Amino acid sequence: MKPSTSIHKPTLAAADSNLLSPLYIMKINDTHPTDASTPQFLIDEYQANQRKQSSNHSFHKRPMSLAFLKTALQQDLENLPHWIWAPYEHENKASDDEKMTMKLMRLILTDFYANCLKPDYPTKTNERTPYAEYVIPLFKYFSSVTKLSSFAWCEKGLSICIPSATKLMDGIGVSTLNNLERMLIESSG
Repeated sequence: MKPSTSIHKPTLAAADSNLLSPLYIMKINDTHPTDASTPQFLIDEYQANQRKQSSNHSFHKRPMSLAFLKTALQQDLENLPHWIWAPYEHENKASDDEKMTMKLMRLILTDFYANCLKPDYPTKTNERTPYAEYVIPLFKYFSSVTKLSSFAWCEKGLSICIPSATKLMDGIGVSTLNNLERMLIESSG
């Protein structure tokens, strides 16, 4: 099966790019301009990251979690919640990292199950509805399982390195290790 490819790639407005360019070198996608000032190591790192994403590199470092996910995806929808939360046969042999990954998968798959059962909306929804229903829960589950971050969800003004370039963010993830803002989350709209 060929991996899905999103046609909605991240973009960066020219004005924002100009403000950030003295501080950062950016490579967003294959069509993003690469000029002579872009270091070769950055291009190489970007390409290596693309190859790792295509091969599901992180999953292959966690073979028990990958097997768990493959088996879960073979379950009938009706049986999915029971199967997800039943003890997995090899789980007692799993590393702490694998157990954490499987716990995260259980939460995400339970949310998937709930989304499959909910009724359709009677009218056309706002573009933020899918974001709130499908994306935000992933951050919540990541936070609850890893304990590495905590999230605040509100439209909050944030000055990104340049005080005159204040942007509104929909969510901010703060590291629990040092209370620094580590994830800036924005949805369209």
